[in-house]
Amino acid sequence: MNLRQTEAWQRHQLATTERMQADIGRFTRPVMITMCVSSLAYLMSWGPLMGLGDADNMPWLPLLIAGLSACIMAVTTPAFTLAVAIESYLRRRLQRENFSAKQGVIVRLKTFTGRTSDGRSAHL
Repeated sequence: MNLRQTEAWQRHQLATTERMQADIGRFTRPVMITMCVSSLAYLMSWGPLMGLGDADNMPWLPLLIAGLSACIMAVTTPAFTLAVAIESYLRRRLQRENFSAKQGVIVRLKTFTGRTSDGRSAHL
């Protein structure tokens, strides 16, 4: 038996997924922002420190910033990985639901009545 999902049901699924992404995004986006800012601070302080600094007179402020941002990155790496995985999963799910909403999804219902499509018994 082939049934088409109604457009209202497809819109409901799409809205539910969008709402889920917005709710989970309140927790994943701060982790992503923290990781990106600390990575930028690490690169901006460590690069010139290694390129221009000597072993005798290393400036302490870029070294402190590089060390602190490296610690922040080490602590937030597992949460960042999980946040990226969740966001990419929800993005793929939204794209799939948008595509299926445009195409019209056919749902196949399997009925186990023991009869074939012409009404005869399917038993041997």
